[in-house]
Amino acid sequence: MQDLPLSVTAVLPAQACNIGLAAVAAPEVRALTLSRLS
Repeated sequence: MQDLPLSVTAVLPAQACNIGLAAVAAPEVRALTLSRLS
């Protein structure tokens, strides 16, 4: 749960701007992996 704010911060603008999660995903950052964001 420690990375939850970072994940939420990435998902909200991605969804609001309709750019998809792949645009904000970063595999090297645990909180920003596609499996975590979806």
